[in-house]
Amino acid sequence: MTKFLLLVLLIVAVLWGPLSRLRKPARQEPARGKPAQPPTDTAGRGNGPQDIVPCAYCGVHLPRREALPGPEHGPTLVFCCAEHRRLGPRSSAT
Repeated sequence: MTKFLLLVLLIVAVLWGPLSRLRKPARQEPARGKPAQPPTDTAGRGNGPQDIVPCAYCGVHLPRREALPGPEHGPTLVFCCAEHRRLGPRSSAT
């Protein structure tokens, strides 16, 4: 009986190695000489954290890369659309 159990354990141990390697996905190393590219979404933009800014006119929050800068109103002001940029920043008294 002991010989039978040892034989079963030996067979399991021999088959365990190749079967466990088949289940693991192969790691893909980046090609030498090329820098690794960060993952991108379908529009080609990075998936990393984004800087969110409010529109100076209406206050809606949007990613900085989608905001329109308003250099004529100040370098730090951004707007959500061309119409709001044309109107300029809304005064706080309104």
